[in-house]
Amino acid sequence: MRALVLVVALAFVVSPAAAATRTVAVPHVVGKQKSAAVAQLHRLGLPAKVKYVKSLKLVGVVVAQSVKAGVRVRLGTRITLTVSSGVGP
Repeated sequence: MRALVLVVALAFVVSPAAAATRTVAVPHVVGKQKSAAVAQLHRLGLPAKVKYVKSLKLVGVVVAQSVKAGVRVRLGTRITLTVSSGVGP
């Protein structure tokens, strides 16, 4: 009987439903290079979508993020990063 209870408890801990309810605080990535920002989000379980805009900031620098730093979101939440493409034509 004890083994059955343990197996059920372990199944709950690692189930996808349980993982979906886990949250993480979004880090501040504005001002970082795109590659560093994407890697940081990935390590936390947050996929990144990148969009480019003309900006006076250096090419490749994150100028905005879709979710404010410090906000807790579910694992797997996609964070959109707005990245400078420079001031080209």
